[in-house]
Amino acid sequence: MNSKPTVLFVVHSWGGGTIRFACELADLVSDHVTVVWAWGVDNESFHISERGPYFADSSFDLAAGLDAPLSVLNAFGLCRANIVHTIGLQNYIHPLVERLGIPYDVTFTDYHHFSTAPHFEDDTGLFVGDVAVSAIQRTARDNILPLLRNAKRRIAVSADLARRIGPFMPGLPVIPVRIFEAESPINVPVNVNPLADGEVMRVLALGRPHPTKGLATIIEVARRAQQENFPLEIACLGEVDQETAGLLGLQPHVRVLGAYAQEDLTNIVASLKPHLAWFPFNVPETHSYALSDAMRSGLPVLASGIGAVAERVIGRQATWVVPFDGADADTHFRWLKRLYRDRMQTTAAYVPVDHLPPVLERFYPDAYLAPILKSRWPPLRWLHRLMNR
Repeated sequence: MNSKPTVLFVVHSWGGGTIRFACELADLVSDHVTVVWAWGVDNESFHISERGPYFADSSFDLAAGLDAPLSVLNAFGLCRANIVHTIGLQNYIHPLVERLGIPYDVTFTDYHHFSTAPHFEDDTGLFVGDVAVSAIQRTARDNILPLLRNAKRRIAVSADLARRIGPFMPGLPVIPVRIFEAESPINVPVNVNPLADGEVMRVLALGRPHPTKGLATIIEVARRAQQENFPLEIACLGEVDQETAGLLGLQPHVRVLGAYAQEDLTNIVASLKPHLAWFPFNVPETHSYALSDAMRSGLPVLASGIGAVAERVIGRQATWVVPFDGADADTHFRWLKRLYRDRMQTTAAYVPVDHLPPVLERFYPDAYLAPILKSRWPPLRWLHRLMNR
């Protein structure tokens, strides 16, 4: 019999950073609670697992209603839920948590509760802009989802994310926190590999090449490098679809390396010997595990200053953050040429972060489980009285 309290994690079926975050959090709390997983697909099917996301132990047709999945979930004796993501289950998540009748947190890892584009991107993968987001906010204020209003805690995984979603929910507090990473990249020293005379500048574009991650910028910078005979090699490391691989493969300064296993990354980076990691983001990143991996590898970083990037790298050596207002291909190319000219000795550059709310760096190790453990083991006043006799 399981003596630990059981918590439900609701996620999506898309993989990526959200699942990586949820799995690392589940590992962190595993000594104290048991995690049961649930997710929906296209608002058509619902899946439950004790083993983790993608390993469904029970599956249900949502058109048949919630009675059957609720029966399975209630049998676990759930004490709380963490609603990490609802894509694939949007039409059913509120009645599900309402009928479960347990306290729950909502964790924000993107903006999907407020927009059909989870990172406020347009059809080309570019940020729609703050003016457009403000217009969405005005509509959302009058239609706050019951799921968000009734949550015990609303948790945002970066200060920038908390700042951006606050106006969507006036009067509802949001807790800005730092994601827990088992291998923290924060204090890893940067290893600057100076460029030798005539050496090709090796740049690592880490993570899935995608329009929101700056795919068009990568292609345009490669094109300009070809035009100007600039000694640049861009290695794209990450899962890539056939169409994107074709686009990148046409560029003479680009190498498409494809997907990799996380456990192989250290060896891959060592073999590539990149001079820096490059992140020409186009939308407000809410964390970026690719950035974490680059920092953990000790690589210098050049990145667009939008979203959580700025707060995560402030004060880091050999790191250059491009103000987003001008973070186009031309600006990124000028930065790459400057770093090449300076042999990677350019003074670090950041964008201001003092407008952001203070973030709780140790929320997950220190405070996340407090409501669960407190309700299970209330203060033992009788023991204190006994010991103080």
